[in-house]
Amino acid sequence: MVKEIIILSAAIPILFLGSCTFIDLPPHPHEQGLAAGPTARKVEEYHYTGKYCQDCHTQTPVPGGAKYLKSDGDFNVLCKCHLKGPGSYIHPVDIVPSDEKKTKIPAELPLQNNKLTCLTCHDIYRQCRERRVDKISLRGAPFPKKTDFCYKCHDEKNYIRLDPHTQVKPTGDLMIETCLYCHTEKPDENRARYEDIKLIGNLEVLCQRCHMIRGNHSGNFNHMVKPSVKLLAVM
Repeated sequence: MVKEIIILSAAIPILFLGSCTFIDLPPHPHEQGLAAGPTARKVEEYHYTGKYCQDCHTQTPVPGGAKYLKSDGDFNVLCKCHLKGPGSYIHPVDIVPSDEKKTKIPAELPLQNNKLTCLTCHDIYRQCRERRVDKISLRGAPFPKKTDFCYKCHDEKNYIRLDPHTQVKPTGDLMIETCLYCHTEKPDENRARYEDIKLIGNLEVLCQRCHMIRGNHSGNFNHMVKPSVKLLAVM
C-alpha cells in the first residue's frame, strides 16, 4: 500500500492525456516513407481525426461489429505511441486480474479473454471518429474528478496522498512507517552515512514518483550528479 500511494500521484495525470501530440517516435504506418531524422514529420493530433482508420484496421469497423484489427489486435503494436515514450507506463495491461480484483471491476469495464487490456478502460471507437471537443475516451467520462475513474476498481482509502517528508511526530519520535516509503529499513538518524542507507530502488526514480512534473521542469532531470567546478562556485 505504501508504494501505491506514491506511484498513483505520478500515474494518474498521465492516464488522462488525450492524444499523441508532437512526440518523436518511430514512424507509425501512416508516416512510412517520410524522411527520417530531425526533418521527419511528427505525429500531430493522431486521434479524433477520423483519418487514419487503415493504420490499425484492415477495413473500417462499425460499433458492435468485427473490429478488423491488424497485428492480431496486439495493442503493444497498435498503441505503440503510448507504450514507448518517456513516462509512458500508465497501467498494467494484458494481465489476468486476481479473483479478488475481479470482484471490484464493474461490468462497464469489460475484460477481453479474461484479461485487462486498453479496451477495459477506453472506448477506443471514440478516438477513431472526428471530434473537435470532448476528446477523452475513458469509459463513462466525464467525471467530477479525474481520480473518480481510477476508484471504480481501486479502493480510494488505499491511495490517500501522504507527505513522506513529514517524518517526526509531535512527541519528537520518528514516524518509522514514513521512512519505509523509500527505505528498506529505517536508517540510524544519528550515525548513518549516505553509503549506509538502504533504499527500495533507484534514488532518482524514488524522487520522481512524486516530483515528476510533465514538461521542461527541473524535477524531470537527474540532480544526483557531481557538480562541475563552475557550478560549485555558485552553489
